Amino acid sequence: MAAGPQADQGVHGAARDDRHPFFRHSANYTGRQVVAMPPVYPADKVARAIVALADAPKDEVVVGGVGKAMVKQHRVSPGTVEAQMAVQVEKTHLSRHTPAEDTTAAIYEPFEDASDPEVGGGWEGGKRTNRRKAAGVAGVVGAAALAFAAIRGRTSKG
Repeated sequence: MAAGPQADQGVHGAARDDRHPFFRHSANYTGRQVVAMPPVYPADKVARAIVALADAPKDEVVVGGVGKAMVKQHRVSPGTVEAQMAVQVEKTHLSRHTPAEDTTAAIYEPFEDASDPEVGGGWEGGKRTNRRKAAGVAGVVGAAALAFAAIRGRTSKG
């Protein structure tokens, strides 16, 4: 077998905003629409990880901070992670508002989809990533402002 990436095998992480077959080709008997569970990473971030594998092959690469944290946590306490994921799937991976018909998808026959060449999956991974970054920056700025106010309050009293 040749070294380097084999399709996207070994590239793992949270949901990615691409036309990954998981969301289109999986059977669904839940009665609820399947949606990408947050966080959703943009397809270009996953593509960069795959390209990097061509230069420096690895058995496994995890894309995104949440995915990396989950892998580490799963190695330490797999039962806890599995229980957390069961709750998370119920809350965020299956729509609470949009029903879905039962489908066998690609279990018994190939799935034909004219949109296969598309990259984006419509989950707005880039927008979600930007919102997470903005929230993180706002949190850091807010914490710094509170710390500054606390320090200033102490120095003005003393």
